[in-house]
Amino acid sequence: PSAALQELQNYFKSETAPKETALKLLIYVPLAYADGAGAELPYLHGLTNAASRELWNSQVELHPETATRLKLVSGDRVLVQSKTAQVLAYVMIRQGIHPECCAMSLGLGRDGLGEFAHQHGSNPLVLEPLVEIVKAP
Repeated sequence: PSAALQELQNYFKSETAPKETALKLLIYVPLAYADGAGAELPYLHGLTNAASRELWNSQVELHPETATRLKLVSGDRVLVQSKTAQVLAYVMIRQGIHPECCAMSLGLGRDGLGEFAHQHGSNPLVLEPLVEIVKAP
């Protein structure tokens, strides 16, 4: 296999997970939020899927097998926790994510930029790379 593929395989085989339930956090930049640079612009929030809870809220994407193992369904309100921080998000089940990972997007969870950006969603950058997901109270 190529060096990049080998590196990815080694990443998923790493023995650094503190618990069997730990997931590797993948953070991505969605086009609609433009990495948060336009978080104060309400029309950018409208580019997300308005039929789901994605509008104005943070999502954590899970593979269907992972969601089943954690007894979660799409739309569940959860805490994504690492050793040093936790954020609130809603579950979105996606086939295209690795079962040992979860994914969150950048762009929400700002502490400023006016009423349309302030405290809408969560900032996944406060989390460490290994997280656990539990239902929120």
